[in-house]
Formats: sequence, structure tokens, C-alpha cells
Amino acid sequence: MMLLDASWLIRLQDGPIWKRVAETERTYCRSNWWANVLYVNNYFTVSEPCLQQTWYLATDFQLFIVGLSLLALTWRYPKLLKPLLAVALVGALAVPAIVTYVNRFEGVVILRPEALKYVLWYDAMYRQMYIPTHTNFGSYLAGLIAGLMYHRLKSANFDAVRHRGFLVLWYASLPAAIVLLLSAYIFYAYDFEKPAIWIAVYAAVAKNLWGALFGVLFVGVAFGVGGFLRAALNNSIFRPLGKVTYCVFLCHLFVIRVTLGNVRQPIYVSDMRIKISTKKKFNLFTMDVPAKPILSEQKPKKHRWNRELLQDIFLNVHLYI
Repeated sequence: MMLLDASWLIRLQDGPIWKRVAETERTYCRSNWWANVLYVNNYFTVSEPCLQQTWYLATDFQLFIVGLSLLALTWRYPKLLKPLLAVALVGALAVPAIVTYVNRFEGVVILRPEALKYVLWYDAMYRQMYIPTHTNFGSYLAGLIAGLMYHRLKSANFDAVRHRGFLVLWYASLPAAIVLLLSAYIFYAYDFEKPAIWIAVYAAVAKNLWGALFGVLFVGVAFGVGGFLRAALNNSIFRPLGKVTYCVFLCHLFVIRVTLGNVRQPIYVSDMRIKISTKKKFNLFTMDVPAKPILSEQKPKKHRWNRELLQDIFLNVHLYI
């Protein structure tokens, strides 16, 4: 993807804003590729990113190194397990709170128009709170603790299905996560005075509680709790979909640039426009998929397209949309 953005992207479209869309990406990928290769692009070259979405890979890689080191220490020195986890937990709570308070941040990341103008390159909260490893350690730590708990409970023949306390905690985890997500509304609706201790506490708790709640959820699923949810999550279709989503993650900004980078007039974005655009794409997809086998059967012997059939199909698609 770096090679593609650094070479062919600029040649794929044109328009009044295309150079700003593609030239910046080409320049940054040619000059700052090293940050992506070393997985440090969540700290370096943040304002001149190549493949901006891959900050997540850098953060995840760094968290993996920290987590692996932590587990290696606890495996070599089992008595250090509880002290190390306690120190890590305190740090995971304290760091987001301190960063939020010192920088007068909101409790959640708010996408403001002035920040989106440059795709968050210069947004302080994005740079100092959203993408750094030290502010995202809490959720990764929650996953490590969940894995350790699962290992120990499984060794102790823990029966989660019959344990009332665990069942209450498990069934409360998903609603609590939804409430936590919706609670961010207050920061969009009101402008609170900052810095504020309660905002710093909220930011720290929200950053860490999200991972803890889903840790409980997945431990329960691993022990057989969940019924339909467990059956759905264990469906084999998620194996190929998991690989596809990673490909989409790497490619989606390239597709967005090529699709929208050649606009020649301002676009007014409203709920109705989004609905109409979504319906158009859905209709085109539902017409295209059934049409492919039909077109295959209608091909001439020399495997050339039947021009009249194609014209009729695309005319019908256009009218249907």
C-alpha cells in the first residue's frame, strides 16, 4: 500500500482538489516511509502521515512488545505477577487522566470541522490522547488480565454457566458498554470548564472500562455463556471475514481518496444525502451480483460482451437507482 500511494495514486484521478488529496500522500509516503516500517508512526511524522490509518498497527505492535515483556517477567518471577499488574493498572488509569487534565482536553475525542479539514493531523487530542501507546495501554492490559483469568479459571474447572455472580456480571457488561458509549453525548452537548478533575477521571475510566467490559464478555463466551451470541461469534464465516476486514482496513483510505478526490463542486452532507447514496450503492450491488451469472451465460462464443445486453442492463440499473 505504501508503494501504491507513493507511485500510482496520483495518476488515477484528476480535478481541482486531487493534487491536494494525492500529492500530499505521495510526498509523505516517499519521505516518511521509515516511520511505518519501524512501527513508530503513532509518535513520529503524525502531522505528515503515510497511510494514516496504520497508526493502529504501530500502537498495537508496541503494546504487544510491552505485554509480552510483562508476561515474560511474571513467568520468570511468578511472585511479581500481582505487584506488576497493580503498578500497570495504576499507570493505565493515571496516564490518561494526567494527559487529559494537563492539556485541558474533553472526556472523549470530538471530531471538530476545523480538525477534520486536515484529517486530524494537527489536532492536539488526536496526537496526544487518541493514538499514543501510553494512553491506550489500559484496554490491552484488560485483555491480558482476561486471558490470565481464563487460564486460571479453566485450570480450576470453573463453571461460569452456574455461577450466579459471574452471570450477573456477564449480562451487565454489554449494556454497561452501551451506556458508556452513549455517555459521551454530554461532551458534544455541553462545553464544560476545563481543566476539571471529574473530566480527567471520566477519560481515564472510559479508556479502561471499555476493555474490561469486553474482557468479561469474551471470557464468558469462552466458558459457554451467551447462547445465541456465542453461537453467532463462533460462526465459521468470521474466519474469512476477519482476513477481509484487515485488507479493508489497509485499503479503505486509498478507495476513499480515489472515489471522492475528484469532486468538482461542493458537497452538502445531510442525513438524506447519506441515505440516498447508501441506497444507490446497495441497489447497484444487488443488481450487479445477479447479473454476473446471466452475463456469463449470454456471452458469445468468442467471449466478447453482448453490447445490447449490457446497454439494457445498465439502463435498467440507472432507472432503478
